[in-house]
Amino acid sequence: MNNYKIKIACTSKDQLCCNNEKISKKNSKKLNLEKLINSNDFAVNALILHKKLKKTTTTKTLEFNCKRDNEISNIDFETFIKDMKNCGYSSKISKTIIRLIKINNNEPNEEIFIYEFQSITNIDIDIEKPKKKPNKSTYRTEILCTKEKKLNNYNMKYYH
Repeated sequence: MNNYKIKIACTSKDQLCCNNEKISKKNSKKLNLEKLINSNDFAVNALILHKKLKKTTTTKTLEFNCKRDNEISNIDFETFIKDMKNCGYSSKISKTIIRLIKINNNEPNEEIFIYEFQSITNIDIDIEKPKKKPNKSTYRTEILCTKEKKLNNYNMKYYH
C-alpha cells in the first residue's frame, strides 16, 4: 500500500477558496469534501495543517491523506485537481501550487508532482534542493472529513 499526501496552501481566500468560502473547519460542510473525496479511489481524509513559523506568522495548508495499492499517476493527479475545480475550489493567485508527496516509511518523503493549481501545469521538480534549516515551527491539525468504509459503501464523517 502506498501512502501519499496532497497539499495546497489556503492561508488566504485568494490562495484557495471553495465557492467563495474561506477554507476553515467552521466551513467544512460547505467545502464539498464528501463529493471530492468520493470522486476518486485514493483520498482518505481532508485536514487543515496550521504551521506557526514565528510568534506571529501562521500559514494554513489543505491536505488530503491518500492510500492506494498502485502508484498515483500524473493523469490521476490532474483529474483530482479538475475534480477540485468541479467542486468549486478556485484560486485568485496564479502561482498557487498543489503538490503530490509520497510518504516513505523510514526515509524522507518524496515530491512526486508539483502543479500550478489554476492552469493545471506541471512544474519540474528540482533534483538538487537547498540545504534545509532546522525546523523550529509548531504544527496543529484540524481533521475536516474522513471516508469511512461500511458494508462496501463509503460514508463520510465530519469533525466539528
